[in-house]
Amino acid sequence: VYFAVAIELYGEWSQLEMEVMERFIKAGDTVVEAGVHIGSLTVAFAQMVGVSGAVIGFEPQRVLYQMAAANMAVNGLWNVHLHHLGAGNTTNNTRVPIVQYEPNAFRNFGGIKLGEIAETIEASVEYVTIQTID
Repeated sequence: VYFAVAIELYGEWSQLEMEVMERFIKAGDTVVEAGVHIGSLTVAFAQMVGVSGAVIGFEPQRVLYQMAAANMAVNGLWNVHLHHLGAGNTTNNTRVPIVQYEPNAFRNFGGIKLGEIAETIEASVEYVTIQTID
């Protein structure tokens, strides 16, 4: 919801960050994005690298991964390869809370900590693989 408020209020999300990234990301590059959320930045990365490049994205929250995949499809970004995995320095499985995505909640749904479950917020969990990216 945090980024949705920014888009509603300012008409953009992370515009300054994208302007900085454009200095480094060029057509034909490969970008690795850990934690794609719903893919708002992934769309920009995919457009920067173009059809000769690729974006490899990781998203451990199932619902956010599904939204990101849909976002790539409706934008025709076939150079994006999404994985329903977490990215880390070791390969293992960990708990991910099943977040209740309430439409008007003022909460950073992408800011959860993997493996740490706040009992007062999320009661249900699912397991996801954490994969190294090397």
